Amino acid sequence: MTKFRNLLISLLFHPVFLCAQTVGDFYQGGIIFYQDSSGHGLIIDTSYLEASFDWGYDDSLMSEWGVHWFGNPGTEGTFIGAGQFNTNSLAADNDNHYAGNLCFNSNNGGFSDWFLPSKNELHEVMLNINLIDSMMEIHGGQPFNNALHWSSTQGNNTSKAWSLSPSATNSNGEPVGPLPLEWTKSNPALVRAVRCINNDCAFDSAPSYGCTDPIAENYNPNAGADDLSCEYIVGCKDSTACNFDSEVTLNNSMLCDFNCIGCTDSSALNYLGSEITIDDGSCLYCTEDYQTIHVSYDSIIGNTMFFQINNGEIAFEHITEENFNIGVCIPDGCYSLHLFADCNITEEWIGNTIEIGSFS
Repeated sequence: MTKFRNLLISLLFHPVFLCAQTVGDFYQGGIIFYQDSSGHGLIIDTSYLEASFDWGYDDSLMSEWGVHWFGNPGTEGTFIGAGQFNTNSLAADNDNHYAGNLCFNSNNGGFSDWFLPSKNELHEVMLNINLIDSMMEIHGGQPFNNALHWSSTQGNNTSKAWSLSPSATNSNGEPVGPLPLEWTKSNPALVRAVRCINNDCAFDSAPSYGCTDPIAENYNPNAGADDLSCEYIVGCKDSTACNFDSEVTLNNSMLCDFNCIGCTDSSALNYLGSEITIDDGSCLYCTEDYQTIHVSYDSIIGNTMFFQINNGEIAFEHITEENFNIGVCIPDGCYSLHLFADCNITEEWIGNTIEIGSFS
């Protein structure tokens, strides 16, 4: 009985150590190639993803990144931890045959959370390529080809994306290791997916995602990477417009209305009606030997109206428009006024208003 009790005490007070996964291990569908101090890690797929579209290249493993004449918002992240967000953005914007979509739609190894690595994630792959290839031999995976591989990071030039190959040489032909290259999006490159251990991409060095625009309603000062979630009050911020709104945070000039700006003096030659509420100093007046005559009318059943004075010596013509108003200077005297339209006058005209004046 004493021996048993001693054994029990020994088991209780001696910790049991479990083996944690490390770089080079085969785990969750691939080979671990990166880990941070907190244990978060990245896994590389054991095989390349074949093109799902005939791009016209001899190699079926070559795919294009996207349409080179479009920018792809949400794919700017280069850091370790950005690849998943970049790929999700690509999957929302691109056709299913492009590189990011191939990874997004992959179910290799029984996992559905694969993504195209960011620029820095792909660089880590290339730095560990000898270890990865040695493990691929053991587990029956495909070794790496010495060719360009796509990352999920858009280039500084938005017609390009970052790519890397396992090795590069300088102008003297000396090996310099993997070097990033901005590659036109519609060019071919290889596609190798990665995923985060336990689908947890919260790496120590990764900034948090959020709205990074200080003028947005939901600006997050603690966010280091923009997640396209910024919300704005959209409207007209032009202080000279009729509908200027000081609360607007995102100006849309197409929404600005300037129709209320003009001459507000009803005695002026170019007075356009009561809807003009902001005077811009543009009023014009007749000389003292002339009078101002205004012709105005409201909506007249979709007809063109004509006004003639002295058989066309002075004429007004305008397509029907609500609250149309026009003025002209005429010398003192008596005149013959003619009014006609391009259709028959019917009882539908009842209720419309035509005003000619004023004279003094």
